[in-house]
Amino acid sequence: MKKLLSLTAFIIYSYFSVYGQGNKIISDQDVMFKLKVLEAWIESKIAYEGWPGLSLGIVCDQELVWAKGFGFANVENRILSTVYTKYLLASNTKQFTAIAIMKLRDEGKLDLNDPAEKYIPWINDMVNPFPDAPKITIKNLLTHTSGLPREAAFPYWNDYIMPTLDELKSKLPVQTVIYPPEQRWKYSNLEFAMLGEIISQVSSVPYAEYIKKYIIEALKMDDSYINEKAVRIDNMATGYGRRMPDNVRATFPNFDQNALTPAAGLVSTVLDIAKYIMWQFRICDTEDFEILKASTLREMQNVQWIDPGWQMAWGFGFLLTHKPPFHIVHHGGHVNGFRSEIATMKDHKIGIICMTNADDILPDADVPSSMTSNIIDYSSESEPP
Repeated sequence: MKKLLSLTAFIIYSYFSVYGQGNKIISDQDVMFKLKVLEAWIESKIAYEGWPGLSLGIVCDQELVWAKGFGFANVENRILSTVYTKYLLASNTKQFTAIAIMKLRDEGKLDLNDPAEKYIPWINDMVNPFPDAPKITIKNLLTHTSGLPREAAFPYWNDYIMPTLDELKSKLPVQTVIYPPEQRWKYSNLEFAMLGEIISQVSSVPYAEYIKKYIIEALKMDDSYINEKAVRIDNMATGYGRRMPDNVRATFPNFDQNALTPAAGLVSTVLDIAKYIMWQFRICDTEDFEILKASTLREMQNVQWIDPGWQMAWGFGFLLTHKPPFHIVHHGGHVNGFRSEIATMKDHKIGIICMTNADDILPDADVPSSMTSNIIDYSSESEPP
């Protein structure tokens, strides 16, 4: 199995060698063979581990050079997973929220060093045991360095009932700031719920409408949604839990995202996320303006916070991982029944998209032996040619 997996690592390197010669990547027989190995491995996981389904894509600069669905978007009704299948991308939404904040910053409507209380004074309703600490800034919220709790004070990952903004605000007095700002990194969905409201306040446009108009429609992502309400969406995958000892998987309901929409509400497809990646590659080495200034996108994808152990770094809305020879800019998403990963190696203009509809299919670029890692990684047996 290790040798089988290591073969998939050659895919990326083959892209480099073929693309560098100006040839059509997808026509290269060596690449095609290695993609077949990857496909065989996925099919074996579906057969032997009962994976429901997933959709994958590989982008090279301005082309989606390979994309395919595997298994079922809905097992019970035998609906196949395809490149058109829609998945809830959960925390990948945070990239879009961060882009909206930076767009407003570029327009002079806010400053990243502004205290969050300037726009959402109710942030001060939380118990704060650090009265002499600096104010929590927008930058702190973007980089998960505010010291706020991970979640709002509701059990929504168990009962699937997301609070409205008013409900979220009503429970803040029973929550406590955990660390002073800038002291430690702590991932927080609550922070991004607050950023979503800052976007609404500054722009005078509801968050979901803002993201739709200025990002989704601008990139012609015609099959993407900010799923604030649990409306019926055609071609939507069903989310499944882990496979239990009796081989049964729980299914999860489609639920309103409400106030957590800015943290977890994006629904999209491989084809649409490919457009999003192409946009990043299109402007990353330029001084162009397209949604954002190119320099702003570079700022977002540069290190803004680094873990004291130097094992992890964050930009604005992006996780930054170094796996020699790659600098990987990525983010993952996990909400009941769905896991996803959007990863780019911007220096080489290669992107990987992985969307799954099961809790036990790991897509994360920074997790060993995950779906994305198996495409990126190489062992000592598989040095690049």
